[in-house]
Amino acid sequence: MRAAQPSEVTVPGLRAQFLIRELDAAGVVVGQTGRDLCREVGIDVDGLADPLSRVPLRLLAKVYEVAAERCADDALGLHVGERSGPGVVDLVDYAFISRPTLAKAFEDLHALVAPLYPEAEVTLSVNDGVAVFGYRIDEAEAPHHRHRCEALMTGVLKLAERALGARNPLLRVAFQHARPADIAEHRRIFAAPVDFDWPSNELVFAAHWLGVPLTTADANLCAVLDRHLLDLTARMAGSESPARFSYDVRRLLAQAFRQGTISLPMLAKRMGVSERTFQRRLESEGTSLQELMGGVRSELSLSLLRDSDLSLGEIAGRLGFASLGAFSRAFRRWQGVSPAEHRKALREPRITKEQ
Repeated sequence: MRAAQPSEVTVPGLRAQFLIRELDAAGVVVGQTGRDLCREVGIDVDGLADPLSRVPLRLLAKVYEVAAERCADDALGLHVGERSGPGVVDLVDYAFISRPTLAKAFEDLHALVAPLYPEAEVTLSVNDGVAVFGYRIDEAEAPHHRHRCEALMTGVLKLAERALGARNPLLRVAFQHARPADIAEHRRIFAAPVDFDWPSNELVFAAHWLGVPLTTADANLCAVLDRHLLDLTARMAGSESPARFSYDVRRLLAQAFRQGTISLPMLAKRMGVSERTFQRRLESEGTSLQELMGGVRSELSLSLLRDSDLSLGEIAGRLGFASLGAFSRAFRRWQGVSPAEHRKALREPRITKEQ
């Protein structure tokens, strides 16, 4: 089957619902609602009530473009993100800010909400006291998504400021698209140096903000929202693949590796089946526990090397390897280089572009 091209990427219809609320709250186009604009570019707004609906990502970007032209606002994406407030905070946002800290929010929710953002690599890295939140899309698509990406990054900033109860925590901002003619609004809103034509859309800030207690933390709300997100993402995964059982096992493995407790009895109990049924279900979906563990270990190793300051030995232990040597051999099989070489390459300094 032919792989989908970047321009053909579809995302959950829930994303269009988020966009409609943001546009209506911002009031960017007089006399037109967010639903009007979505319908105008070809989005089936009546079908958005189906949680399994899909929307072409290019159409979401087109909504921003049409709105920007209609109201003659070349900084429309920034203004939509800036005006995001409590009235337009969505399910994912509430789940995020109900965590105790930003670091905990990203750790808990990154894998859970990934199905909502299949078009991008979303990362959080820390190096020498500096944290970088990244949202990287296909570079060929960047020119078509300027307003959408500016709205997203501005919205993330405003959400973080609300949760922290602090303003202007940024050190630098970067975007993948080309520099607009006028960046006065970028400078006003972000109050930090702004780069363009960057490899990724990024918010750069002092790493200490990751551990600051959030003023919006709510453990009870957090538990309720997580159940909704688990159900939603599982249903989306189930709609795209018959391998629902193995998907759930992968999710459990990702959680278990972080907690350091993995065993067949524990996993089978969490899945509500016997150990024998557990293994047979995986076999019926063409996989095994060993294969799933290898895949999750590989993914987590990349994340931990990139986004944490854990030593290689600590990462090996976190992933259940008996020794650093065993981890290094496995990582070389997965990536073709040693974990030390991979981390060194990630941390090579980059030359900052001039504004």
